[in-house]
Parts: sequence; structure tokens; C-alpha cells
Amino acid sequence: MLGRASLLAGLMVLATLAGCIGNKDGPVTPESTNQTTTLLPNQTEAPNGAGKISAFNETNKTETTGIGAMMHTHDYWHGKERLEVGYLRGGLIPFPLASCKKPNGDCTTGSTTPSLDGSGDTYPVGSAIADFALPAPPDAGMIYEGTKSVEFKMVLYNVAGPDSGNPAGQVFLDYMASNDEPGHFHKAGELKLNTPVKIEIQPTDADMPHQTKSLWIFRVYSNSQMVSFNFNITVTAVKGYDVVNWPPHPNLYAEKNSRTVFDGPVKLQSKGTVDSNMWGSDAGWTHPQKVISGGTDRVEIEVSNVAFASDTGAPVTPTGYVFEYNNASKPPLLGNGAQYSGRLKDAQSDGKTFHFVIDISKDRGDAYDTPYAQYSRWGFRLVPQFDQGNSACPDDAFAQEFLVGCQFVPWTVTYNIKIVAFGHSTAEGVPASAM
Repeated sequence: MLGRASLLAGLMVLATLAGCIGNKDGPVTPESTNQTTTLLPNQTEAPNGAGKISAFNETNKTETTGIGAMMHTHDYWHGKERLEVGYLRGGLIPFPLASCKKPNGDCTTGSTTPSLDGSGDTYPVGSAIADFALPAPPDAGMIYEGTKSVEFKMVLYNVAGPDSGNPAGQVFLDYMASNDEPGHFHKAGELKLNTPVKIEIQPTDADMPHQTKSLWIFRVYSNSQMVSFNFNITVTAVKGYDVVNWPPHPNLYAEKNSRTVFDGPVKLQSKGTVDSNMWGSDAGWTHPQKVISGGTDRVEIEVSNVAFASDTGAPVTPTGYVFEYNNASKPPLLGNGAQYSGRLKDAQSDGKTFHFVIDISKDRGDAYDTPYAQYSRWGFRLVPQFDQGNSACPDDAFAQEFLVGCQFVPWTVTYNIKIVAFGHSTAEGVPASAM
């Protein structure tokens, strides 16, 4: 194990190979039909069985013209039964050393002893591992509504080092569907060269109408017999369910131009570098209680009552704070960086209160939650920065796998955060780019 760990410093440069994903079929646009202009009470439920549409907890107003004003379908298949929606391609190394399997990365040195076979809370120690997401169309597709099964096929596989065959090496794939809570992965199985692996899914697992980027996450990893490997895995959606009628689009800003989507206390805890190096986890994110959907122009954030504590009792003081956020298209990815949508600083802050503004008025739609969502995929956090004024505390592209700046010691930050979304009425329908 120690020998494998000592290889990490030389192999970290290979991490830049991970994450190239695409789609050979090109962009896919929906075909829509409509049946009625009357919003019935039961139309506030998702017709695929996913439950209450979050936006209808806030309003019964809908768009008034066009397809968005009536029940309609969102058919991305255009008569096809199979769509190659993208591929997962990259090169992996054994980092983090023993990736956490628990939801939200909730592994701790006090409760978890990494096992060689990954039978406990972690994947096998020394596995080469990383998460992947499909980029927004037209570069890739999605797991469209109507998908009954998803097929994965590894069309390229080679192992770095002199023994390129490596008969002891194995490659596995886990996945998190669009409706899964963060960290709740399912096993797809072992992948072998040019041999399809097929999984059956439920209608609620598919990406929802008006999603501008797939919410599926794919975790590719090896057993502990490989130092590193390269791969290319195709992802194909196979139709098998009906594409159903959805209700008119909710108009969240019909009666007012602002909505408080979150207001409450937050507690972030980092275990220091063991989070990223050992478990592949970090201090976590705050997700809004309401969706940030079409019609939203900007998001304003007020953070107050910020308090920092070093969990070791050591005299460590942050040099400042950085606000990080990811929108609905930028989920955190194990081994591939935190995928931040942005990092913001408040130069006017007194260190206790902060104000930030995120302008999405010109976004093509990738930032938005689908109007039919049950909960928001946006994430927010204020994290301490520990700049020591030297190169030992990097904040560059590779360091995005870590919290900003140096975080060698465990810490806790508490604060209150209020998130307000400002927008405009979508009574005349959403722009075509957001469809």
C-alpha cells in the first residue's frame, strides 16, 4: 500500500487526462404536442411518479401562451429507439486513496478503516477512480424521458506501465441517476472490453423535461491491481417507456420579482487534507429549499454571523473567505475537481457579513433547475482561505480538488445564509434556448 501511495506525486499529472466526454449524435431538440389549456389540481404532480412539482408549492400561475401554457410532451427521441448520448473517456490514478461510499462523503477516521476489498465504507484501497458527467448539449445528450435501459460499452482500455495487458485488472462502473440524492450510487457492474453492460431504470431515473444538462453522474474505478489506466466508455439510452404529458410551465415570478429560496443556519466541517486525500470528500454544500428555474435573472446571497473554529484547538486563523457555488449543471465530481460554477469574494466585507450577486440573465439555460423539479441542484458554501504567502498553499486548477487555499487542519465554520432569486414573469413562454 505504501509503495502504491508513493507513486501519487508522479502520477498526479495524469489527472488532467480525466473528464473528456462527448456525443457523436449531435444536438437533440424536443418535439412537443399539447392537449389542453386547463391546469387541474392533480397536474401539480409529476406524471412520471416523481411526486410534487416544487414550483407548484409556491404558485398556481402558469405561462399563458404557447406550448408552455398547456399540457404537453417533451419528446427528444424523434422516432428513434436508441440514442448514443455520450461517452466517458479519460485516464485514472489511485487518488483519493480510499474513496468514501457514504452519501455526502460522510466517512471519518474514527469510524472507517479502509479495507483492501472495499467491503466497508470505502472503495478498495488504491483504486484508480473518478466521477464523470455528460456535458450540456450539443456536446452530449441526456438520459431522456422514456429511457428504460442504459447500455455502457468500454471500447478502449489500456493500462499504463510495462504490463499493458494486466490480466488482474478490473474496471467497474457505478451511477447516480437524476433523482438520486447526492452520494447515493448504484452498481452497474464490471466493464470488459467491447462487452455491453445493460442496466434497467425506472421512469423517475431519467433526466426531466427542460433539463439542459444531464444530472446523471458516472463513477469509473478499478480494483487495486492497477496503478493507472485509460478508457473510453460509450453511453447509450434505449427507449422503452412512454413520453408522457406534463402540466403547463409554472410561472414563479408572475406576482413578484423575488423569491427567498433558502434562509437558515449552516454548519460546514472539514477534516483537513484527509478529506480530499483519503476519502475524496469535502466540507459539503448548502442546497436551496426551492428551485432556481426559468425566468431567474440573478441570485443574491447574504451571509452573516460567520464564526470559525479550529477543531484541533491549534491557533489557526483564516486570511479570508471565498464564496463558492455550482449551478444545476455543475455537480461536484470525485477525482475530477469540485466543478465550481464560480468563486466570489466580497472586498467590502467586515469578515462577519458578506454579500454576493450571481448574474444569470444571459445564461443559455444551463444554470437553471428544470421547472418540473422536486428540489434544486444548485449548491452554495462560504469556505475559509488560509493563504500563507508562499507556494505551499496553491490555489490553481489542480487544487480545485481541495478547498480553496491550504486546509491542512480540521475546521468548522458556522453562519446564516439567505439566498434570494430575482426574476421576471415567463407568461409569454421561456426562450427557445432554455427548451
